[in-house]
Amino acid sequence: MRCLKFTGLIIGIFAFAAVRAQDYSNKGLMDIKEKVEANRVTWNKAFDDASAAKNFSALRPLREADERYVDEQISALRRLYAEGDGRALLSAVNNYLRIQKQFVRDIMLPAESIEGNETDIATINEKISSFGEKEKIFLVEINNALRTEGPEAGPSTPAKVDEEMEEEDLFQEPHGSMIEGRETRKGKKQARERGRRQKHKDRDNQSDDDE
Repeated sequence: MRCLKFTGLIIGIFAFAAVRAQDYSNKGLMDIKEKVEANRVTWNKAFDDASAAKNFSALRPLREADERYVDEQISALRRLYAEGDGRALLSAVNNYLRIQKQFVRDIMLPAESIEGNETDIATINEKISSFGEKEKIFLVEINNALRTEGPEAGPSTPAKVDEEMEEEDLFQEPHGSMIEGRETRKGKKQARERGRRQKHKDRDNQSDDDE
C-alpha cells in the first residue's frame, strides 16, 4: 500500500512539473491542441481494435491519461486568464479543451462498459462522428485567433493564482459544444445575486412607503 501511494505521489509530481514546463505562448497552445488531438486519434484507433476483438479493457488507461492531461491544461489556462491574459487563442484553445473533456465523459467513458454487441459499437461510432462535426467550429475559432495574433504572442509559463477559483467563473460555455444550453454555475450565481439585489431594493422601497 505504501509503495502504491509513493508511486502515485511520484506520478503527481512529474505531472505537475510537466504542466509547469509547458510553453504557453501561442505556439505552445497549438502544441497542446495538437497533443490532445493526437491522443483522441490514438483512442479512436484503440476503440476500433477493441471493437474487432470484443475486448475493451485497453481503453481505460488511454482515457485516464487523456482526461488527466486535459484537466491539467484547462487549469493552467485558467491561471493565465485570471492574471489578465486576454488572448483570443487562449480562449479558443480553452473552449477546445472543454469539448475534448466532453468527448472523454460522453464517449470514452461509456465505451469502456459496453458489451461489445454491434448496436453498442454503432452508437459509439455515431457519437464520434457527431463530435467531429461539432468540433469544426472550435477549430475555425482557433485558426482565426492564431492568424490574428501570430504564434509568438503570450507568456511561456502560467502565473500562480488562487487554485480555488472555479473554471465557470472564468470562461463562458463554448457555443456549439455538447454542453451548450446547460445552465452554468456562473449563471446560477449571477441569478442568485440578482435575486438578492432585488430583495434589498424591494425592502428599501417598502421602507420609503412606510415613511
